[in-house]
Amino acid sequence: AFWGATGFYMVDAAERAVVLRFGRYTATTEQGLHWHWPWPIERVAKVNVAKYDVIDDKTRMLTADENLVDITIAVQFIRADALKFLFNVRDPEGTLRDVSESAIREAIGQSTLEFVLGAGRQDITERTKALIQKVLNGYETGIQVISVNLTGVNVPDQVAPSQKDAIKAREDRDRFSQEAQAYTNDVVPKARGTAA
Repeated sequence: AFWGATGFYMVDAAERAVVLRFGRYTATTEQGLHWHWPWPIERVAKVNVAKYDVIDDKTRMLTADENLVDITIAVQFIRADALKFLFNVRDPEGTLRDVSESAIREAIGQSTLEFVLGAGRQDITERTKALIQKVLNGYETGIQVISVNLTGVNVPDQVAPSQKDAIKAREDRDRFSQEAQAYTNDVVPKARGTAA
């Protein structure tokens, strides 16, 4: 009776319990009180399928215009499928970390530094999220990516002065171009008037 009583287990609303008989999958149970054959016949592995978790990663990479950039990325995810999460991949969270780094490298590697530092962050995060989810679905990890955030995008300290000089030169070029256009817009109508 005592041995049989050890087979009762409780599953919370946010959890799914995977029942294994001699190590082989038999059922997935949801919320409530359940019973299984006690150890060593069956065991229960619980997975929280509603908890939002985050993995962070910081890496240095090259942009499409061959500039170094330090990227800090945060990937928020849930374990959507308990069975796949437990059995299809040996280390699902490690796999998510590796896939995330690979996906952000691809997105950053196809973008210029100006795009990464400026208006392109939203586009990069959307492309990265889609690529991560596509790979995870192919691996059948049971993980669903909720969001991808670029929490830090910086040029390395060693190249920051050169980067600032390049940005200043670009701004000076744009300013001189605008001044030349303003001068043209002032002089040309006067010359036409004089000629007429």
